[in-house]
Amino acid sequence: MKNLLICEFSNIFGYGEVRLPYSTGVLWSYCKSDETISKNYKVSNWIYWKDEKEKIMEHITEKPDVALFSCNVWSWTLSNQIAEVLKEKWPECVVIYGGQMPPRSNDTRWVKKNPSIYDFYKERPYVDIIAHHEGEETTREILLELINDTPDLSKVLSISYKNKDLTTTINPQRDRVKDLNSMPSPYLDGTFDKLIFNKPKHIRKFKMTVEPSRGCPYACTFCEIGDTLYTKIERHSIEKICAELDWASENKIEFIDCADSNFGLFPEHKDMVEYMGKKKRETGYPIRFSVSWSKGHADRVMDIAKIMQEEELDKTGVTIALQSMNPDTLKAVKRKNIDNGKLAEFLKKYELDHLDTYVELVMGLPLETLDSWVDGLCYLMEINLHTSAKMFPCASLPNTPIAEKEYGEKYGIEYAQIYESNHTPFNPVAQSGGWDIVVGTNTMPHEDWKMAYMFKWLSGCFHWLGLTQFISRYLRNINDISYKDFYWNLLKFAQNNEDTFIGSELKITLESLEYAIANEFSLGRVIKEVHEDRDKNQLIWDYDEATAIQITLGNNRERFYKELRVFLKKDLNLPFEDEIWDDIVKYQSNAIINPDDEYPFVKDFNYNIHECTIGTTDTLQSGKYKLEFNQSWADNPKNKKGYFGDKFQFACEKLWWLRNRGEYRAKVREL
Repeated sequence: MKNLLICEFSNIFGYGEVRLPYSTGVLWSYCKSDETISKNYKVSNWIYWKDEKEKIMEHITEKPDVALFSCNVWSWTLSNQIAEVLKEKWPECVVIYGGQMPPRSNDTRWVKKNPSIYDFYKERPYVDIIAHHEGEETTREILLELINDTPDLSKVLSISYKNKDLTTTINPQRDRVKDLNSMPSPYLDGTFDKLIFNKPKHIRKFKMTVEPSRGCPYACTFCEIGDTLYTKIERHSIEKICAELDWASENKIEFIDCADSNFGLFPEHKDMVEYMGKKKRETGYPIRFSVSWSKGHADRVMDIAKIMQEEELDKTGVTIALQSMNPDTLKAVKRKNIDNGKLAEFLKKYELDHLDTYVELVMGLPLETLDSWVDGLCYLMEINLHTSAKMFPCASLPNTPIAEKEYGEKYGIEYAQIYESNHTPFNPVAQSGGWDIVVGTNTMPHEDWKMAYMFKWLSGCFHWLGLTQFISRYLRNINDISYKDFYWNLLKFAQNNEDTFIGSELKITLESLEYAIANEFSLGRVIKEVHEDRDKNQLIWDYDEATAIQITLGNNRERFYKELRVFLKKDLNLPFEDEIWDDIVKYQSNAIINPDDEYPFVKDFNYNIHECTIGTTDTLQSGKYKLEFNQSWADNPKNKKGYFGDKFQFACEKLWWLRNRGEYRAKVREL
């Protein structure tokens, strides 16, 4: 019997949470359903977490005859490292690659240098076979051939392989899977049982992935999913998905990620969420569900979002994936958004229905400029998006148009490699390599890109996490100071005043960013204050989260707001009376959740600051006002827990898990 090694490396989140290896799980479930394979192969090792390569090799206890690698963007470097070591140690081991990172079989696109598939094998002599596109049937046929003394790989569709004379053969492409229900489920057929019950000591709990459908009708140039092969969507049955949810509930899976790129596109998605809510009420599991929402079908998305919120399943809120606010950019990346007027209507509708909403944007896309980037972010504030905006550097993923040489040359794209590891334990050895991101174009040169990134950091921290949001909203409503004037001038203030808290944070953030780009390191920071009394590795936080932690959990809150007063008077020329300023700062400071406070609490104010901030009036009035500050979820009697000074738990829940829902800010009401 042949030993099969399966590798699908995923990040370890927090302290000991890892995702079950769904891609290879589906693949092996399908393969082992073939009686010949089940009689001739056993899985000797299944490695599904990321670690230093030496530690990974310690877990490979038996000589593998065949090694399967699912190569994703977050595991690419480690996959290559392990495959190379395997080949050195056991030259006869057949190494098979699949996933999103190897080149497509029917074209030669691969990363920015555009080498051919033949070059791929020359650069990686430890790879023997690539299974291109969907891998289930392809891998089954490969494994069947490898049983033979003289395998004939020429009969296997959708593969390329290295011959004994070191030449490369590329076989024709196979048709896509038409019936996803024909695929066994790794949850239902027992494939994952061994992983669940025999996990290594450093793994505490699991996430899982469900896949209601495959494919995407869109063809954005920065995404590999919606290419010509996957524009048609194939679906799993609702019965199969619900059975997998039963499994999740029975095995106490807390978090479920949805692999569907357009959740809400089909009516059965609503049925799925209703069933998930039923299971949570009955068993307590799952706790949260994370999805990538459909770009259309707004009414159905809203209906599903309401159910998820009522059942307390919503992990992130409803995503409005805009990617850019620049029409020229959207045209260049083949993306069509809703117009700005409808966007404002949608945001208002979500607000009226009390649904958490956030926007996604991609930084560094073709034809984006520093001005258009800043204007776009500030426009979102102007139309009252105050919950959250998530901003990502544009990734240059293999097998996407943006990674093509001609495309890069057309738009003057400058690339850098980084290691994306936010919310994972800091491990400098394991942080080697990652993937390319765009750090400059002919319309946003690198220096402009860095300035755009600093505005991303500043707006993310101070507006969308809320540290100056209420001040900026007050000034917009009462003093007619635009969000762009406020935040652009705040950025300049930070640049010109390094001795202030915000100035020092900008300097640290910029230096960290430049170091990451120059050294292929992580975009993020370790904040030791969060990890007091914890002897485990410290987590890497997004830059905006890191600064927020330094203000709210450190001893910098009073200093920051004192220095902000200088900015308001000097740079914005706002000669507030001290009494008014005291009310504004009191409101702003208390509107940020503090892990040391007991909620709810009441504060007295001398002016109608709350009304002026939320825009119910444009007139400042003096008087006697009482405001109650509460945790935003505290109205639900099931959620009365406090943090009692636990900085780590507070940071995880408010800045990591629930930031998209505005949970970092307090719920304020007038008594």
